[in-house]
Amino acid sequence: MTVSTLGNNTRPDYRVYTDPMIQSMVNMQSTQSEVHLSAPSSEKQHVKVEYVKLAYVPPSDPDILLGDLISFYEEKMVHTVTRTAENLSEYKKDKNWRTYVSCIRSTFGDMLEQKAKDIEPKSLHAWCEKYMSVNKVKASSMNRSITCLCGMLRWAAEKENIIEEYNLVGVKRFTETDSAERTSRSLTEQEVKKIFDALSRREEKIRNRSKEVASKPYNKYYVRQYKVPDKGYVDYVIPFVALSLYTGARNGSAVALKWQDIDFNNKTVTLQKEYSKTGVTVEVPMADDLIDILKVWATQQRVNIADTNEDKRFVFTSRHQKENKPIVSIDKKEWAKLLLEAGIPHARWHDLRHTFASTLIKERQSIFAISKLLGHKSIKTTERYLHLSPEEAKCAISSLDGAFPSQSILVNKGKEKKAA
Repeated sequence: MTVSTLGNNTRPDYRVYTDPMIQSMVNMQSTQSEVHLSAPSSEKQHVKVEYVKLAYVPPSDPDILLGDLISFYEEKMVHTVTRTAENLSEYKKDKNWRTYVSCIRSTFGDMLEQKAKDIEPKSLHAWCEKYMSVNKVKASSMNRSITCLCGMLRWAAEKENIIEEYNLVGVKRFTETDSAERTSRSLTEQEVKKIFDALSRREEKIRNRSKEVASKPYNKYYVRQYKVPDKGYVDYVIPFVALSLYTGARNGSAVALKWQDIDFNNKTVTLQKEYSKTGVTVEVPMADDLIDILKVWATQQRVNIADTNEDKRFVFTSRHQKENKPIVSIDKKEWAKLLLEAGIPHARWHDLRHTFASTLIKERQSIFAISKLLGHKSIKTTERYLHLSPEEAKCAISSLDGAFPSQSILVNKGKEKKAA
């Protein structure tokens, strides 16, 4: 049970915890300096009073400006978190909050002097429509900004009581004409082959560039930047692509993977629940092709393949990192170059996970097994990953030829008319 102090309606200064059996018998009153418990002395021993010192919170202000609300939102939600091996999840959360605040401030910069309570669905939609036409902003980007703004205003109304009520219920989103590029899909067998061919050419180009730089009198720091291992892979990209394709690991789970999570003896990789979207630990058996790739990468990283139980180093690190810091995600520029080299117009990184699921369903694996390997809590979620390819659709329809008696009767009648 929480008791609020007088004169501050936004956040309590005292937290009072009571035994549930006597909670209804204890009458709690608070002042600015103390909490008075009007309960029998025999019952007071069951009551724990804890003084909690809290940061300054401005009182409820129905006329607060949007700019001031954004600043307060940033102060409460964004913190300075340095990326280390121990706080990877906290760093990602803080980075996401920074992105949300930056999105709101950059998009709605012309509305900072407007009162937050005056923002309504119709006026906001009209303003966004004009903003899109002037700045040539895509509908998907505008919808993302609207979602961030709605989240902040809902937080201000329902969590902090800064504004009286949330007014953007039912605000319209714009039709996303560019949604085709963002639609999840599974890669075809030919596209996967093209990606691995492009990866091989990338390795060769980087090695050739490294030899060229080393043979010329460049600055030593420039030479070190292009230095690559003599054997194995030039960096983490090939092992990272292979892991996502052969295990269906999400980006967050793959980034946080440590060598102790890979068991070469039992041929399994464990995706820990701390870095999973659904909070589920998943143990995925490894295919022989993936084992071969990861063994090469492990040898480069000087990993004891026979026993990885005590190795707490991250699997995927940049070759430029002096410390064992994990990558944040696949380099978007490198992924775009790779797709361009492979001749694939568009593919999201998450499509590798969809390809993993679709390949298993082609091999007639049960949807229950696929759901468990993907770490889904519901099979309904797994069904969104099972894409029907055009070839499979044609094959399925072609099986209907001559399957129904009525079809053959109609065909025969047509032949009889032509003969007559």
